[in-house]
Amino acid sequence: MKTIVLFSLLTIFPTRLIGQTNREAELDSLSRPLPAGATVHEQAEHCRTIMWYQFVHNMGGNYSPWDARLDSLLHCCIAGKSGDRRFEKTIEADLDFYNGTKMMWMGNYPDSTIHFFETALVKYTAIGDSLKIGWSHLALSRNAMNLGDSLFFAKHYDPALRYSQFVKKPVDLRHFFMWCANQCRFFERYAESASHYFKVLESADESSGWHATFIKAYALSGLAEIYYEIRDFGNAERYSRMAVQAGSETKVQADSHYRLLGLIMIEIKAYESALPMLTKAEGCKDCNTHPAYQSQILAGKATCYRNLGDLKMALATAKKAVQITPIATHVAVGAISLMELAECEFALGMTDKALQKALESYETFAGSSNNWGRVRASELVANIYKSKGNYREALKYSELHSQHQQQVERQQSSRQMAL
Repeated sequence: MKTIVLFSLLTIFPTRLIGQTNREAELDSLSRPLPAGATVHEQAEHCRTIMWYQFVHNMGGNYSPWDARLDSLLHCCIAGKSGDRRFEKTIEADLDFYNGTKMMWMGNYPDSTIHFFETALVKYTAIGDSLKIGWSHLALSRNAMNLGDSLFFAKHYDPALRYSQFVKKPVDLRHFFMWCANQCRFFERYAESASHYFKVLESADESSGWHATFIKAYALSGLAEIYYEIRDFGNAERYSRMAVQAGSETKVQADSHYRLLGLIMIEIKAYESALPMLTKAEGCKDCNTHPAYQSQILAGKATCYRNLGDLKMALATAKKAVQITPIATHVAVGAISLMELAECEFALGMTDKALQKALESYETFAGSSNNWGRVRASELVANIYKSKGNYREALKYSELHSQHQQQVERQQSSRQMAL
């Protein structure tokens, strides 16, 4: 049976890596208690500084206890009492923005996430905070990935880029353009995505310290993912191994980078090599706890088990992937996981169940920009119909498969030329 294409999504989710010595030391320094007698304004700014550090250093949306402390300061001592209406509105907007990032990290609440970011955007616009206007637009365009909504992406990504001129600090710039690169890659704007990744690499090479090396690893991984998605597995593997090496040079665990390397091994049918790599990535519990990240690894492992003949384990693993991330919460990963589950059921002779899931997966891909998903899902549906003796429907989906395949090949050629 055909291998399912597992579209790489690691850098779609800004990687949560807890426990690096340098980062924790910096955060501990920022978190030192203020001198006795610090004003309410100083206390609020202290909270805001720490929370911004946590945001731009990919600390997973865990702002405790600073978000609660800032909220308490707002309600007890600032709102209507500070004499500085702009400052009050800034704090209100910040709390909405950080609540949005928390929802974003949880992964299963896209409506709430968008609500918080849209509310923050309105407030930042009212007070003219250009830096946060740009970040709010970028956060909203990032959520378009979960929804697979290219129009919503364009609505917010383009203004985010216009506001990038207000992002000045090197660490902030690297974080901003990583988000830009990841989003462009998801919507198959590969040349633009690569340009952003190279901006990040250039900034990292001009800087020193753990963050520069850390972000370099993820920019290299992003470039590997571009090549992975345009089916150039030689370059994909080359950049992926460079990412693993760069990650190992920091205090950051390099295991997170084995996820992509494992997916590449699947595409070249090296399942025995892929499985331990994906298991390494799965075991990196502090690397990325976003449900879609975990589901992608599980779907990849299910593909390996299935092709290695362990259908029982494949089925159980695929079911877990679908359970963690249904289509409703993440279009791309949900459809990929569901398609792998259909493959497993088909291999086990559960034909009717497999057909239902394969059709749902295909319809999901057909409504999104995931062209390779359309190719693989249409082929799977055709094979299932053929096994059931329904040759009319099998022919229909075989023709759709051929059309999607030709489209992908044309796009692949032009994208390789662009890179």
